Amino acid sequence: MKKPSFNYKVLRGILNFLVNVVVKVNVTGYENFDKNKQYVVVCNHTSWLDILLIIAKLPKTFQVVLLAEVASAYQQKFIKFAIEKGELNIIEVDRASQKSRMKGLRLILKKAKEGYPIVIFPEGRINPDDSRLYPFYTGIFFAAVQARLPVLPVYIRGTSRIYYRRRINMNFGTPIEVKKDDTVKDVAKKTYRHLLDNVQPESPYNRERKVRKDLTRAFLGDLLPPPENLGEMIADGRAADDLFKGVNEVSKDKFVQKEEN
Repeated sequence: MKKPSFNYKVLRGILNFLVNVVVKVNVTGYENFDKNKQYVVVCNHTSWLDILLIIAKLPKTFQVVLLAEVASAYQQKFIKFAIEKGELNIIEVDRASQKSRMKGLRLILKKAKEGYPIVIFPEGRINPDDSRLYPFYTGIFFAAVQARLPVLPVYIRGTSRIYYRRRINMNFGTPIEVKKDDTVKDVAKKTYRHLLDNVQPESPYNRERKVRKDLTRAFLGDLLPPPENLGEMIADGRAADDLFKGVNEVSKDKFVQKEEN
């Protein structure tokens, strides 16, 4: 596995410090996997804070490559500066473009073969309900199958709302080994079920209190409408349309207001 650079270690250390100052993170499951082995890390996605948590809380031996949407929060100047100086590899993908998706998959596979752990959020969008998963985009499991890398599942709960000292639970599950005859869809289905059945932690307890500074809007991002190609996604036996019901009508302000009431 590729050893992390000095700059990446500094970035990880700073992020770990900042995360620990803002929220209380309870991390479990470190004993479930080899800290010196390369993985495709798969995580649910409730907030942009999930990305910072993944970088900060993965072992020090990891220097990850992230797959991210082109029009994402990291495009801001300060964030881009931190990414460049911290030598964080981010592969940009425009999911609306087949050409961009194929290019992204090729780059992901190249980085995987160079020894980098790969981090993906297969829901492809922010999901305001951390007790369930949206259907997975199957194509992004391509690197795991082609490079025969085990999948390390991670489940985060509590980031649907962010404020000072809020409790968050983060659990690392047991890795899923990719077999020689596994297809991309096979691995996606196994990961989906494993995350829900075995990896999902309990919802963290946060007592009701008046919050002076709610940071949810800063980390929520855009609640995107359902994709048009639902037939290419894993819906775990349920109708994909039902999983996305009402997403179009839920705006950022409505979601935050709902959480505060």
